[in-house]
Amino acid sequence: MAAATAQGWIAVIATASGARIRSRPVDGPVLGTIGYGAGFWVSCTRGASDGHAWGWSYRGGTYGWVRGDLWEVEQHTGPGGAGTLQVPRCP
Repeated sequence: MAAATAQGWIAVIATASGARIRSRPVDGPVLGTIGYGAGFWVSCTRGASDGHAWGWSYRGGTYGWVRGDLWEVEQHTGPGGAGTLQVPRCP
C-alpha cells in the first residue's frame, strides 16, 4: 500500500457494509463491494447527478467510483503522523 500513497492515493476506510465500487458514479455497473471497516484507496473526488461526491477508488485490483458518504479518510494524528489528508477534486 505504500506504493499507492506515493502515487497520490489516500488511505480510506469503508463506513458502510457492502459499499459498491462502480464503473461510473450513480448508476454504473457494480464492479465489486467493500465491507465495513475495510481499507481502500481514493485519489480524488467529483460531484455527480445524485448530489453526492464520488471518489475515484482502488481496492484489490479494481478501480472505480465509490460514493463519498460511504468512506472516510484514515486519521494520522499520532506522534509523527502527517495529520488527516484532504482528498482533492478530480481534474
